[in-house]
Order: sequence, then C-alpha cells, then structure tokens
Amino acid sequence: MGSHLHHLSYCFLASYGTQRTLILNTKGYNGNPEGLETFFLPLSETCTSYSKSQMVPWPGKEDSLVVYFPDWDRPNPRPKYFPKSIPKDISERLMRLHGDPFAWWIGQFFKYALRRNKDFQNYTDNLAREMGYESPVVGLQIRRSDKLQREAIYIDLSVYMEEVDGFYKELELRQTVAQRRIFLATDDPEVIPEIKKKYPEYKLLYNPGSVDSTRKSQRKKGPSVQYFLADVYFLARSDYLVCGMTSNICRLSYELMQTLHADASARVSSVDRDYYFHFEVGNVVKARFPHKPRRTGELEMQEGDVVDRKDVLSRFSKHPSKNNGFQWGTNTRTKKSGYYPVYKTVEILEKANVQSFERIDRSKTE
Repeated sequence: MGSHLHHLSYCFLASYGTQRTLILNTKGYNGNPEGLETFFLPLSETCTSYSKSQMVPWPGKEDSLVVYFPDWDRPNPRPKYFPKSIPKDISERLMRLHGDPFAWWIGQFFKYALRRNKDFQNYTDNLAREMGYESPVVGLQIRRSDKLQREAIYIDLSVYMEEVDGFYKELELRQTVAQRRIFLATDDPEVIPEIKKKYPEYKLLYNPGSVDSTRKSQRKKGPSVQYFLADVYFLARSDYLVCGMTSNICRLSYELMQTLHADASARVSSVDRDYYFHFEVGNVVKARFPHKPRRTGELEMQEGDVVDRKDVLSRFSKHPSKNNGFQWGTNTRTKKSGYYPVYKTVEILEKANVQSFERIDRSKTE
C-alpha cells in the first residue's frame, strides 16, 4: 500500500508538470468499493470522469484531451520534474528555509490527497481517545516479515529504542515529561510483548486492529487499508519518528510530517539509511567540507567533490551497520567508495523548469 501511494505521487507530479487535472480511479481497491474515497475526500468535486475514446498514451500532445499515465514509475520519456527535483520557481526559497526540500515538496501532494473524510476522521479521532494518544509521543515503525526477504535486514529492537530514549532524554532537559509514550506500527506482533517486557517505563500505544491485519492472508482485505492508513496518520503526527527509510511507510510518514511543521526534517531517526525516493534520478551529494578518513572504510573527500549514493540500498542489505551519521557513497572524482559523514555534504537537487501556474489564463477555463 505504501508503494501504491508513492506511485500516486508520480501521477501527481505528471499532472502538475503538464498542468492537467488528475483523475484517479481506485474503486474496488483492496476490497473497498469506493476505493480511497472510502477514507479521503475526492481529488475533485467536478472533474471526475473522462472518455476512453479520447485517451492517448503518455506523454500525449499539448492538445490531447486525455492522457493515460502508465502504472509504473519509469515512464518514457521521463520529464525532469520527476524525483528528485523541485520546481525552479520556488527552489531558492525552499532550499533556504527547509532542511529537506524534496520531502516537503512531495508532502504537499500527500497532504492534499489524504484529506480525511468525515467517517475516517471520526475513526481516527475515536481511536486516538481510546489509545490515549497525546504529546509527547514517539512514532515507532518496525517493518519485518516479507520486507526481510527482499529489501532490508533484521534490526534489533534495542537499536530503535536507543533512538527513542535519546529523544526523550533531550526533551527532558527542556521540560518535565510525566509519561514517555510510544505509538507502535508494526507487522510483527511479537514486538509488542518484547517492548512491554524490556521497556516497562514506556506507555505503549497501538491499534489492535492493525496488528491483527498484518497477517499476509488479511493484508488485502478492506479493513486492513483503514488500519494501515490510520497507522500512517498517527506516525506522521508524532513528535519524533523512529523507523527505517527502507520502508515506504516510514518515508510516507516522514513526508506527511513536513506538512505539519515549518521544518520537520530533524524530527526523524532512520535505523538503516537516509531518506530516498524510489526510481529517483541523481541521488548525489556535494561535499561542503573536506574529510580525511579516520578509520578503515571511510571515504576521502575534498570540498566540492560529488558523491554518488545510488547503490546505498544494495550496500546496506549486504553490509548492515548502525546508522551513526555516515552513509555509503562513491566519490565521482576518485572513483573510490566508502562511508562519508552526512553532515559534511549537501544534497544536489534537480531544479525543474516547470511552468508556473500563475501564468495560466484562467479566463479561458471559466
């Protein structure tokens, strides 16, 4: 489901980049007759239908009435406004004001697409009261099961809880914390008794329905979508988020977080790798400061060097290590690979020259 929602972001970007209205048909999605509209407001109240006879394949032409966007995330041709890029017209302000501009940009689309309807709002509000969900609370997402077979490695609970403990220790320097809370979203029910036994000082919050729905036989049934979306809702609204960015749910919650704060880029701790986007182009950083290796495996950098990070996911799955402020990359100048200190680099984002909506002659559409 997390992957499906991230595909939706590509549809939104294509709509924005071509200045077309996005019409999304999710009826019957995972056992829900009304699809995503079971939980969220429709994308539009007026533009809801189209004629298949007028449909042409991507990318169509400027005068094409209906363009079909493919159901994969590597369309041909691939425009420059796809990940990781931000619109050029807002890039200067965005990069000056935000610690993770691309996450903020994608978050805006999800903020609009995931506007709760009345029924889902009532459900999440009631669930929050039942759980005792209130600030301060750390959102903890632990993805295991099938994820371990393909894209990630097993990470012990203690690694997650060290980050949770660090947040609360810092918070307690500034204010009194009467109760340490955790909101847990997981597909491994065994984590619940493990936390209760090893960390009794924490109040553990979770949705019982969500835990029960994580069995593979239940995941594609109607109610499971509601439980999943509620988990994302509460993770995004936590004061701090501890998860693994190899998970779509972690990245989605982080992206939504950016829409709830002026800058939430520092409100997350990933136990595996840094934030990325599937099928992104680029994924490079530039060294702001030189770095001389202090131990085996570190990468030498000079100021201005460009470091390519595209193979970081495969590297992590083969050589896991605790996230300690270093990431894997290849220096494009020296062609050597190793771990570099993230704080000494800055991400290089593509600035897409997308036409501003301010230029649209709205008189022609009225």
